[in-house]
Amino acid sequence: MSRAGAVRRPGSAGFTLIELAVVMLLLVIILGMVGVNLTRGPSDIVRDEGQRLALLLQTAQQEAILEGRFYAFAPTSNGYEFLRLDDAGRLAPLAAGDPLGPRTLPGSMTLELADTVRATEDDEVPLVIFDPSGALSRFTVVLEAQEAIWYVQATGDGKIRSAATPERDET
Repeated sequence: MSRAGAVRRPGSAGFTLIELAVVMLLLVIILGMVGVNLTRGPSDIVRDEGQRLALLLQTAQQEAILEGRFYAFAPTSNGYEFLRLDDAGRLAPLAAGDPLGPRTLPGSMTLELADTVRATEDDEVPLVIFDPSGALSRFTVVLEAQEAIWYVQATGDGKIRSAATPERDET
């Protein structure tokens, strides 16, 4: 009882060279498309860092309210850090193991802080101050890598947003 389709001819076992070449070509094309999608450009890196920074700033704002103590955000030479008012009444940087510990910006990214207050008149480092009352002054953080730019802003309603375009001040 043999079926006509199940009969094997001698030398027909396996794939032909053409079939293998077509399968290999398809695999190369698919892997190439996946590789292109996995490559992160400057705009992706700036966007991700902007969104991360917005979440950290929101966390600092909430921590200030929950703990009833001042927090601050300050740029550093290669990134940024968060500070907390210590028992001596000074703003001290948080330790590296803390969720709000110091961060280093990736690659050649730069951070510019605008519309902020200074801790003292003599202080040259601009700060974003997070008040325990929840009040938040407007500020803008501009992240830039190559030609990609991203904005993190505190809006008039006290919220922190992350976007590719700055929110216009309508006051």
